[in-house]
Amino acid sequence: MGADGRQQRISEGGRRR
Repeated sequence: MGADGRQQRISEGGRRR
C-alpha cells in the first residue's frame, strides 16, 4: 500500500519529481 498511490500520482504529473 502506498507504492500504488505514488505511481498513480507520477502518471498524472508525468514524473515531475
